[in-house]
Amino acid sequence: MWCGLLCLLYLLVVSVCDIAFGRIPNSVSCFFALAALAVYAVCSPSKIVPAFLCGLFFFSVFFFVALLTKGLGFGDAKMSAVVGFSSGFFKSSFALLLASFIGVLFFSAASCAGRRIRKIPFAPFAAVGYVLSEIFCWRF
Repeated sequence: MWCGLLCLLYLLVVSVCDIAFGRIPNSVSCFFALAALAVYAVCSPSKIVPAFLCGLFFFSVFFFVALLTKGLGFGDAKMSAVVGFSSGFFKSSFALLLASFIGVLFFSAASCAGRRIRKIPFAPFAAVGYVLSEIFCWRF
């Protein structure tokens, strides 16, 4: 529960940063990753290694997508790592999948409306995807 609230707070902070500045500061990601580590150390130390591996998995996926395309940035890779670390594999997968789907819908709607968008901040979509994953997956 605490890691979920921490993740939501993190996503809200990075959403504001991503919208306002077009980037996600390393200091914010490091702070929240260390805070999640502290929560795990206190509440459930046996989950630290699986949570770390989950964060590493999501970071790797988003990092390689950022390397291969110009669509995502490295801040999005760090953000996905923190989400994976604090939420677990199932909720993170669902949240990031929803975020991608919502982002594509937004981009498509903007394109149909005649707006030319060069860069879309991904963090707000990740925050919405995370909230929806918490609503739909509250038992897991």
